[in-house]
Amino acid sequence: MPSRIAIIPALTWLSLVSPGVAQEITFDDLKGRTIEVTTVQLRQIRTVRGEAQQRTTHFLKTAVAPDGKILHSHTLNHETLSGPARTGSMTHSGTFTLEKPQKFRDGTAVFVFSEGSLVRLRTIDTGGQRWTVAFTRDGDKFTCKADGGFAREDGRGAIQSTSSLTGNPVVILSVKPVSSNCRVRP
Repeated sequence: MPSRIAIIPALTWLSLVSPGVAQEITFDDLKGRTIEVTTVQLRQIRTVRGEAQQRTTHFLKTAVAPDGKILHSHTLNHETLSGPARTGSMTHSGTFTLEKPQKFRDGTAVFVFSEGSLVRLRTIDTGGQRWTVAFTRDGDKFTCKADGGFAREDGRGAIQSTSSLTGNPVVILSVKPVSSNCRVRP
């Protein structure tokens, strides 16, 4: 099966550079650092058991090794607020090379770096998912801001993925960001 990474629409890049304070960041600046992201989303989903509302907490930990390898883990905690969906946690991890697509979870993922942002793109059953971490630097201090979202695949209908908990199909009806937290450690 050919890689479907090309189906993901163009990204909207987040620019956080302030004149006179922030300095441009390159991928090499991230080598030897660890990025930790926690985001919370409210999701309306449909599973084989019916529609449900979930609070999903994402914990992403991305370490950029001195050789440029990207060691990445993504833990999802699903808490069912209403409906028959399951509550639980699952972690997916892998070691990546920048700009080289590879199998990740139930699709293909790739990390790219552009305009001071590290981006993980991932195909899902129909559509794609994007996580963007935008960096700023003031001297030796690095800060970051993260966001994530889904993209529809032209001509394929609803965004559909595979449940981290059950392995069954899940249709993502809506996603609303609640909070996001990001930090960079040496």
